[in-house]
Amino acid sequence: MMNESLIAQSVFFDEVYYRAQLSSTLPAGMTPASHYLNQGWHQGLDPGPLFSTLRYLWRNEDVRNAGLNPLLHYLHCGLSEGRRAWSSPEVMRWQQPWFSNPELALAETQKSAKAWPTLSCGDKVVIYSHSQGHFVFRQFQEMLVQAFQEIGIEAIAANENLTSSATKPVLTLVLAPHYGLMQGNCVVTESSPRVIDLTPGVDYIEAKKDEIPSIVEWLLESAEGKVKLGEVRLAGQKMAIKKYNLGRALSEIFRVHTNYG
Repeated sequence: MMNESLIAQSVFFDEVYYRAQLSSTLPAGMTPASHYLNQGWHQGLDPGPLFSTLRYLWRNEDVRNAGLNPLLHYLHCGLSEGRRAWSSPEVMRWQQPWFSNPELALAETQKSAKAWPTLSCGDKVVIYSHSQGHFVFRQFQEMLVQAFQEIGIEAIAANENLTSSATKPVLTLVLAPHYGLMQGNCVVTESSPRVIDLTPGVDYIEAKKDEIPSIVEWLLESAEGKVKLGEVRLAGQKMAIKKYNLGRALSEIFRVHTNYG
């Protein structure tokens, strides 16, 4: 019963979506979550549009060989282990509206504008990210610090070990994980059609397919490579801030009193 409840309450389970896959009505007393838990996953049915049963089993041989319910495994341990149940093209498809029009995110945020505080140039903001958390949140932290500083706000990156400051911040932000977030921090890829606004060797690294393993090793292990890795990662962050106008977005969200344009 606990497993059924876990599935039913998961953001990955969509009852309407699941029922649409069934060829017949469920037996009396059987819920959609119960059906997926005991039968549906064996039939290759998906619990919802954000989780692929067959892809998760294909990606994770140990789960497949053990005969485990894929969504249940993901909720119990797959998520914390960094396993995925979707492909990169699927993620791009889901997020395409936001990539194509970043203003959508700002518009959604503006719906709750009254809940956001007003900041003035020189105000202090502290942004927390756990020191042992997933690296991508520390990258978000760095990007937000840069963006706040760009609009005249004193932003400080902090973690759980930060001692109290003499000056109390006007705003404290805590970056916490949510379902299914996985992202790399430095792209090493084969040559491909040029991505608008991105420069190979600066914002990402191009290499021949058979050279990629040695390039990655060089970036991670050598002193020179680590310097290059840091430069590329920083350049990518700055480009993201510029491309998606993160400074202006923060200025509008917090109604910062500044001439930032």
